[in-house]
Amino acid sequence: MKKSVMVLFALGIMSVASAQSGKKQGEGILNDKDLQFLKELTEVIIDSSRIYPGQKIAEGMGYNNTGAVLIKPGGRESYPAFWIRDYAMSLETGFVTQEEQRQMLLLTASTQADRTWIT
Repeated sequence: MKKSVMVLFALGIMSVASAQSGKKQGEGILNDKDLQFLKELTEVIIDSSRIYPGQKIAEGMGYNNTGAVLIKPGGRESYPAFWIRDYAMSLETGFVTQEEQRQMLLLTASTQADRTWIT
């Protein structure tokens, strides 16, 4: 949960900083050092959220049998699921490879319900 909040915070700050990139140096809300810190923090969090094929998802949970790298909320040792919302938000960081994006998109498309049902 903490990592998810940190990713969202970092994404928000990076978005604001990116929007201000057209301004002159020193006019933005973040200086270069702070922005670099947030980029590095985001990269570490995204990396710790990757579940590689065959890797155990979390204690008491199974393994990633999808054949693809998954990015899940909360990092490796927490929430044992892959959510489309988290996938979509992770893309904006710039730290998810095109191949990871493609595989997660294909996984999402292949697991969509083909009919309406009550859960």
